[in-house]
Amino acid sequence: MSHQHPHVDVIVVGAGMAGLVCADHLRHHGAEVLLIEARDRVGGRTVGIEVDGETVDLGGQFVGPGQDRMYALAAECGVDTVPTHTVGASVLETAPGRLRRFHGTVPRLGPLTLADVAHAQFRLDRLARTVDAEAPWRSPDAAALDGQTMESWINSTLKTRGGRRFLALACRAIWACEPSELSLLPALFT
Repeated sequence: MSHQHPHVDVIVVGAGMAGLVCADHLRHHGAEVLLIEARDRVGGRTVGIEVDGETVDLGGQFVGPGQDRMYALAAECGVDTVPTHTVGASVLETAPGRLRRFHGTVPRLGPLTLADVAHAQFRLDRLARTVDAEAPWRSPDAAALDGQTMESWINSTLKTRGGRRFLALACRAIWACEPSELSLLPALFT
């Protein structure tokens, strides 16, 4: 970017998927937009690397049931989607180097871990009911919810190591980020 100060209506910081969509939407509505990105590429967490001649996805590349707006956006942008293989055994790394196979969408959990996760899910659901999905910033306690991360909530709520690991894994799978990178507020209305 030059050292001149161009006239723009909006500056969008970050050229991940949200920033790109936001800038495109604003531009289509007549705004002069400056999109800035710290990395040398756009796309945010949607990135792949080559490992032994194969491309491996590293980030937020999965779209699942109920994410109709993402499917529509992919179609609008001409991005093909490929069904994810869901039949057969899944593999979960439970600790560095320890792999566990399981069938279904959720691995078997021990009774204490299962009770801990169920209690946490109950609390998350109860909190989510207090958040206005259309205007989450207007919700009661929005500032307090936004002021903590999923990681801090997980660590203060779950009592078992397995429960904390499971919810951290769920955070990575659902939001494609580390629990320390996600505010509790958006986790409650997405």
